[in-house]
Amino acid sequence: MSSASGISEYVQSNGQTLNAGNYNEMDALTLASLSYIEFEKVYPDYQDRSVSVSQFAKDALASNISLSKTQRQMLDALAESDRYSECCIHNMEAENTSSQWAAMTVDINDGSNTSIIAARGTDGTTLGWNEDFQLAYDDDGTEAQKLMAEYLQNSDAGNIFLTGHSKGGNNVVSAYVMADSTVRDRVVHIDNFDGPGVNDEFREQFREGYAELEGKLDNYYPQDSVIGLLLNDNPGEEHFVYCEQSEEYKSMWILAEHDPYAWHVNEDKTALQSTDQSRLSDALNRILDNTLDQLTQEERRQVVNALITMQVPALIGEEGTLYSVFDEPLKWMNIAFGGRNTVATTIINIAYKITTGFMLYNSLTEEQKALLKKTLGTLIVQAVEICVMPTVNEMLDWLAEKYRFVAGVVRDIQAELEDLADLILNFAETIHEEVGTWCNQVLEFLFGSKTHYGQGAGGPATFEVDVQALVALAEELQMQQHALQACSREVRQISQSLLWQISVCAGWQVGRLAGNVEEEARACGRMVNALQKSGQQYMVVETQIAAAAGL
Repeated sequence: MSSASGISEYVQSNGQTLNAGNYNEMDALTLASLSYIEFEKVYPDYQDRSVSVSQFAKDALASNISLSKTQRQMLDALAESDRYSECCIHNMEAENTSSQWAAMTVDINDGSNTSIIAARGTDGTTLGWNEDFQLAYDDDGTEAQKLMAEYLQNSDAGNIFLTGHSKGGNNVVSAYVMADSTVRDRVVHIDNFDGPGVNDEFREQFREGYAELEGKLDNYYPQDSVIGLLLNDNPGEEHFVYCEQSEEYKSMWILAEHDPYAWHVNEDKTALQSTDQSRLSDALNRILDNTLDQLTQEERRQVVNALITMQVPALIGEEGTLYSVFDEPLKWMNIAFGGRNTVATTIINIAYKITTGFMLYNSLTEEQKALLKKTLGTLIVQAVEICVMPTVNEMLDWLAEKYRFVAGVVRDIQAELEDLADLILNFAETIHEEVGTWCNQVLEFLFGSKTHYGQGAGGPATFEVDVQALVALAEELQMQQHALQACSREVRQISQSLLWQISVCAGWQVGRLAGNVEEEARACGRMVNALQKSGQQYMVVETQIAAAAGL
């Protein structure tokens, strides 16, 4: 990211004098950001002042007001700008007692009677944040919204552009819908930069004005927008802007993108650089909206009052900046990287805030406590439903798909093993039958009737026995036994692999088949032993017969 903000780059690069015809979103963002400069501290007589944009920038830089680095860059650029050389700021008004609100009018001075009204956003004070919280339930307008509506109503410009950032964006949109039709007719266009929406009751009360916003309002949000998407979404066009957090607010994570100086311009430096809304922003928006939708208007009011009682807005507005919310975590970071804060001081500060928060919670009524618990519970449920469950469902779908694949492989392997087992069993049965038949023939021959060995018609009987063939057959059977045993071991290994890796059920079935094959192998072994004994017995009998025959 360059050291200059997108706003400063635009002001420096655009030398064409501003007029009603070439006014664009970057002009709207520039003037919305300019309204944050505390003119009420620059000029004691600000209400009666009329000053050029360049002179106002010079005066602000020369004053002792607090300015960020990016604000100074913008003011430096405006002080020398040709773009706004003819523009004049006047009608500067601010309220910091009963409300936190400020606005100013910038006349284009091109002869078209066109003015730009810019509203200031939240300045970080407790008063400002209290008012922001009231947007959740106030149905006839907060004090700031009413002041903005009155300001717009009193404008005498023939053509009006409205612009504002954050609460300033909400205020100009609300002022438009609250104004009467004659004023609304003079409003040419509205630019809202990450300003939140309104509650249902407010929108219903001013539905006539809201119905006219569709063609007049453009809403710009950072890619990770949270604040601008709170409450009801605004009508009109929706644009998401690519942002890169500035060094000043980088520790605030996605909230740093609310900073208008973090918003990028395109390569030509003529418009904001567009992008898509992030999944995180979409999820947070739905979580918060769904949570608020489940609370009635009165419940929302009581929850806000409970938060104010617990001084949550005061904590956010501490030291006049949202940065303070992250004060303690930043101190820990500072310690980790060798900063000056001591661990003891940091622990004491954290303990103090926790204790204070607990004590303030105990000061709530039981009804407020119950509502806070309900709201927190709803928030958690919504977060689980929107963020966790889709992820869990995706994982379950993935696992189901993998299971179906593995199950198919198991079925294929099981079918192949069953075929192999059938083949082995058939082979074993065939061997069993053949060996059994042959064994019976040998035994019958060996131990059958003696007349079989008597004298024949042709003289003494000649009796020849192929003992070697008998031994060879026994050896062949023994080889078959080894082959069957090896096959049995292979099948059992496959079975054990399946048992361990794929499926207990499939493994059990394969194991049963392997057991059957192994049993056949053992049967063959028993037959081989019987044949070996038979062969030995046959040799003894042969010797006896030969001796008896005198051979």
